[in-house]
Amino acid sequence: MTEHIARLLVEFQLANTDVVPPGWVVRVLARCGIPYVEIWDVFHQMYESQVCDNLCFIERILTSLAKVPPFSSQSAVQILSAAICVLFQDWLEAEKHSPGAYFPADRIDSAVEQYLRELATGDAQRVTREGYERVRRELRKSW
Repeated sequence: MTEHIARLLVEFQLANTDVVPPGWVVRVLARCGIPYVEIWDVFHQMYESQVCDNLCFIERILTSLAKVPPFSSQSAVQILSAAICVLFQDWLEAEKHSPGAYFPADRIDSAVEQYLRELATGDAQRVTREGYERVRRELRKSW
């Protein structure tokens, strides 16, 4: 259920990028009481499917299994990455104020490294890159 709602909200965000801020979807889901780890799992799956869609284009054509999601562009991948970055920042802040039972610091740290490697260069991604770097510093300092 969460995955379906998240996909619909991401599609809405992609159609309205000029008025919907980065992180809006993850914050809506968190305010609905969905645990951060569940939100991350859903967004990471969407992110991975998009990265694969972009990197495996020829393979998909050859296998005739091309699945064209509603958001398979590079800009959509960057929007998903920015949302994950906001999620991590909010999650870290929540953990500082009220530690929960499960906080996968090592898993998040590894994922941040992956997201930073795959983040496009340029001014548009500068804020996301800086956010990931802050998350990485905080994780390594506190966990």
